[in-house]
Amino acid sequence: MRIHIPKVVGVSSMDISKAYEELKRLLCENKCRIAEEEPPSKIIVEHGSAFGFSPTSIEKVVAFYLMPVDSKTRIIAETSLTSDYKHRVIFSVGLNIALLVIAGLFVSILSRGVVRTCNAIS
Repeated sequence: MRIHIPKVVGVSSMDISKAYEELKRLLCENKCRIAEEEPPSKIIVEHGSAFGFSPTSIEKVVAFYLMPVDSKTRIIAETSLTSDYKHRVIFSVGLNIALLVIAGLFVSILSRGVVRTCNAIS
């Protein structure tokens, strides 16, 4: 399941071909990896890092759709998290829960030992 967040990025005063080329140039400058292209109406990129945590650095897929409107171009972007990122998050949460359970058991065992030692001393 992918979570899609569509957003109208804006309207460019350029025609669709020029807007597409300019968008592609900007995406490449911003370290986006082009995953799919359908010039001049669609470009899909991957952006971010597996170790990113902020909205700008998190690993995601962004699809840009370009539509001609009169002599201008409307650009719509749709963002979704990659499935790899979602699996890493689920694994991390599971691992954290397991570590908390182990730490809780360890503290419980230690506290029983301390209580027994204190009782034996007194």
